[in-house]
Amino acid sequence: MDYGKVKEIAAVSGLKYSFDERQWTKDREVLTKQYREYLMARLQAPLTSARNYLLNQAMEQAQREFEKQLIAMRKELNKTVKVQIIEQPEKAGEYKYEGYTVRFAPLSNSANAKNWTGKMPKGGEMNTSFTVLGYMQAGSPNSLELYPAGKDSPEVTVSFKVSYPTTTIFISGSDKEKPEQQPPIESSNEPSAVPETKPKQEYA
Repeated sequence: MDYGKVKEIAAVSGLKYSFDERQWTKDREVLTKQYREYLMARLQAPLTSARNYLLNQAMEQAQREFEKQLIAMRKELNKTVKVQIIEQPEKAGEYKYEGYTVRFAPLSNSANAKNWTGKMPKGGEMNTSFTVLGYMQAGSPNSLELYPAGKDSPEVTVSFKVSYPTTTIFISGSDKEKPEQQPPIESSNEPSAVPETKPKQEYA
């Protein structure tokens, strides 16, 4: 209610009314402040409830999204990769590595080597499989080693890259190259040293 309205009411009622406009302004500020505090006190519980509701909604939404990501990741990690190990003999039907021990390498310390070891069968083709998770836990091997019977060192090591859904590893029928031929030595008054050559290891 403004000052003019107060004066009008006082005149009609015959009452005398003294008014200090400066005091009125101060009182209005005090009343406004008190009313604001009153509203805040009354609204504290609803505001707290609304805040908690929104917070819970946000947390539930984040949890649902996280669970979706976990499910998607689990599906990826549980995918099965088929592995074909195929020997390519120099002559048809003459498979050199039949009966050789086949092992994936390198393996982590926690990997069970028996689960990553097998025997090359007749026919020069071996089939196996692993999950992506199992492959990662085994140390993500990227080589295939072939051991002759009774030997502790691999005769052949073949590198490979995993591809989904099937990984094919080819093994050559020959694991050694022929020594390089040396050029003829020109005659000279001074003897010259000829370096020895050693056969190179071929990785199929």
